[in-house]
Amino acid sequence: MNRDAALARLQRDTFDLLVIGGGITGCGIALDAASRGMKVALIERDDFSSGTSSKSSKLIHGGLRYLRQLQFKVTLEASREKARLKRMAPHLVEDLPFLLPLWTRAARPMIASGLWIYDAAAGFPKGLIHKHLGRDETLATLPGLHEDGLRGGFVYYDARADDCRLVLHVARKAAELGAVLVNGLPATGFVRKDGRIVGVRTRDFEIAARRVVNACGVWCDEVRVADDAQAAPTIRPSKGVHLVIPARRLGLRTAAMLPAADNRIVFLIPQGDRAIVGTTDTDYNGALDRARAEKADIEYLLAVVNANLPGARLTRADVWSTYAGLRPLLMDGADVPSKASREHHVFESPSGLITITGGKLTTWRLMAKQLVDRLTRARCRTHTLDLYATEERDALSRLYGSEAVRIVDRTPLMEGLPHVWGEVDHAVEREMARSVVDVLCRRMRVALYAEDRGAAVAPRVAERMAPRMGWDRREIARQINAYLEELAANYPR
Repeated sequence: MNRDAALARLQRDTFDLLVIGGGITGCGIALDAASRGMKVALIERDDFSSGTSSKSSKLIHGGLRYLRQLQFKVTLEASREKARLKRMAPHLVEDLPFLLPLWTRAARPMIASGLWIYDAAAGFPKGLIHKHLGRDETLATLPGLHEDGLRGGFVYYDARADDCRLVLHVARKAAELGAVLVNGLPATGFVRKDGRIVGVRTRDFEIAARRVVNACGVWCDEVRVADDAQAAPTIRPSKGVHLVIPARRLGLRTAAMLPAADNRIVFLIPQGDRAIVGTTDTDYNGALDRARAEKADIEYLLAVVNANLPGARLTRADVWSTYAGLRPLLMDGADVPSKASREHHVFESPSGLITITGGKLTTWRLMAKQLVDRLTRARCRTHTLDLYATEERDALSRLYGSEAVRIVDRTPLMEGLPHVWGEVDHAVEREMARSVVDVLCRRMRVALYAEDRGAAVAPRVAERMAPRMGWDRREIARQINAYLEELAANYPR
């Protein structure tokens, strides 16, 4: 992934397909099309996975809760894709047991039925079938649960993955197969011939392409309006907020699904000695670039945890960092976002612009397949690819797969996290990182999981990057300030 070489090709070549948007959906489309022999380009205005794809719950899951809304198709598709992703990147996509406690006896048969459906959708994976726990077993699994009326629980299985690392795995594999990907390159308009789109304008040059795909997530409607000022909105942005807290405050031994008073659920997801608590699901009407964890969001999540784990007594002081993302839900008339469909939709405008909306992190491969099927008769082969799969399970291999051998300097970056200084070099040289923010927020998840969110190590990272990036002292200072501003804006405590 050489940015200068990619920029030169964008100005020189004509592409079969140009994708706008460098999240998991856009990178997945680039990978699928390139694997079928198409000449593909992708441009992203900020950084790969800088939007919703870096702000998920870090789960690869079938969507057990969608069964309550009778979204059987979504659950079936997601369960099948989960199994495929485990084969494609077994080092990155890890099985994760979930505890589902029960406080009413009447709920047990209904939940048991749902879990059998869930296991069936996943193909009854060996060793990963749900099981019922008695009251004592449930309390042993998650000590501190509210005991009054506790009837027991179930353990079922989903999977987790670092969402940014998944996007970068897909992007790098797409580039390996010939796709041209560039971050930090906004589309500013379209090039037309006889009313049809035949390319995209950027600030400095035009990119020629036979077909253009809009894979911009919650920003899809902005791109559609740039194509057609009369285009009707299709996206209902829903804000999801997550908290990062010390896992010791919860006593987690597995992940857990906790009920909220408003009939929603909240996940507790262990990440080493940290835990992610999330998520909210509320309509969002603000600026799409400024979604934040507000006071009410944080208090809601803390209240749900404290109601289920009364001994935890979590307060704002326990929150190391927060983050908020926007789901690109389809406008389907649901009264609340949590009931809105998680299905994806592909449609084409009169100009030829193809837009893909909706969907979720788990189903990126299926979304890409269905879109590229419209453009070529060549068969999809992404399910046969490996995303740098490895049998190694050391800390770096779990993040980089077979690419971990390229990381030379294994000096620890900081105490408490499994990162090393060679990852900074790898991010710049092979993953197109352009800033300290790119490195510490997405190539490594220091902004999320470090107790100080990486504030202390940021100056040293800037110094490390400077010779490779050609930064002078003024630019180094600007990079450090930009990182601190990013923490205040997108990862507030």
